[in-house]
Amino acid sequence: MPDVFGDEPRPWVLADGIEPESPEGAALLRNATKVTFLDPEIEITDQVRQADYDAYVVFGDAADVEGHLFVLQFGGSGPADNHRIQDGILILYARYDVFSNDGYAERLLGPADSVPAEAAELAKISLAPFLQTKRPRDLLHRVIPYGNREPDSEGITRLVSEQDGPPCAGYWNRPTGSSQWWWLPEDAPDADRWISAVFAAWRGTDPVRFPSGPDWSDEPSWMTQAEIATQKALGEHLLHERKVILEMAETRRKLEQERAARKEEADSAERLLLTGQGQALVREVQDALEEFGFTVIDADSLPSRQHEKLEDLRVSHGDWITLAEVKGYGRRRTAKTNDLQQVQRAVVRYVLTEQRAPDARWYVVNQMAGSDPARRPRPLASSPDDVTTFAKDGGLVIDTADLFRLREAVRGGTITADEARTLLRESTGVLSFTNDAQIHDPRSDLPSRLSDPHSGEASQGQR
Repeated sequence: MPDVFGDEPRPWVLADGIEPESPEGAALLRNATKVTFLDPEIEITDQVRQADYDAYVVFGDAADVEGHLFVLQFGGSGPADNHRIQDGILILYARYDVFSNDGYAERLLGPADSVPAEAAELAKISLAPFLQTKRPRDLLHRVIPYGNREPDSEGITRLVSEQDGPPCAGYWNRPTGSSQWWWLPEDAPDADRWISAVFAAWRGTDPVRFPSGPDWSDEPSWMTQAEIATQKALGEHLLHERKVILEMAETRRKLEQERAARKEEADSAERLLLTGQGQALVREVQDALEEFGFTVIDADSLPSRQHEKLEDLRVSHGDWITLAEVKGYGRRRTAKTNDLQQVQRAVVRYVLTEQRAPDARWYVVNQMAGSDPARRPRPLASSPDDVTTFAKDGGLVIDTADLFRLREAVRGGTITADEARTLLRESTGVLSFTNDAQIHDPRSDLPSRLSDPHSGEASQGQR
């Protein structure tokens, strides 16, 4: 009998698109006795005789490989027209959006019951979470060549699939032999672990061509019953753990969506007190004051105002009334003393028309609209004498940043609407309100957060 040179134990593997020094190359070298790393620039038939090999592992498009080879493919397609043609019977391929909405499903199904344990666990803890966030997804379909049937998933064992949809990853029996073809997305995480898991599956399918691997003592054939029971319990725990993690991730996703929706709502409503100008700002100031229990009238809607612009709002509570001028200034522009004169003109006209003076007069201003409110100066900080004069006649300067905090304090229950209303009615000078309880100590009492309502210039201290 002649000598045979180069004969080595199985399995022999062809590696395509894989570097020997990569984690995937190292995984192949652990699981196979002989690994031939193919040159991508040369046809496979010009490099090896495929009949000598047992498996073909490829990243990207697959070469035209013989039917006896077990195949593990990451991404890519087959050699003909971007389809994977197998012996003229089946075409299985990966592509985007084959049918309406395929590739975009929100719910995914885990591995089929027949998937070997190691691959099933990896599909649950690694592949499914990855595919959950991938849009669109590659999909696997079966097509009968020259037939009238629509593509389906018959014969494909799913690793992960879309609910009521096709597999996103899976494997099938090749029709010309007892081998299998496994397909996963090219960018699937843990590719080296997948190589080990698939080789473990092949050892169960064909133990002659794929004898015991490097971790043979972890294979069921060589484990004790106690080990098998513990391994089963561990698998069940990992499944439950992953389910809890996925549920928590879904809850987080929904909360993030809700948070984004609430932010969008605030940007178009409450936060206009910090970003708005013109009528949008006036309307939001009106809404805030009404939440405190004031009756607020848009002064421009009064019949006597058709040809004259004076105060923006008339704010009342019972017999008490104040005139409010609302201003918004963008960029680096701040409150102006000229606005106090406009309020005074409105008061003079009100006295002539109503035969009484208003109980107070307010200047409500949004300075440097859209900038960080914490970095804005106090209104009219450079004109303390003008503020003092304004305060003597019941004048109050209200920064909309304080108005925003005051309303949120009422909503949060830190103070009541009655207390907020009293603060605004009795304050003069520059309003100062800091909701310290909301940020620091929820047990802080009300007086520590309110300015002296009659302090005038002195109330221009820190927020």
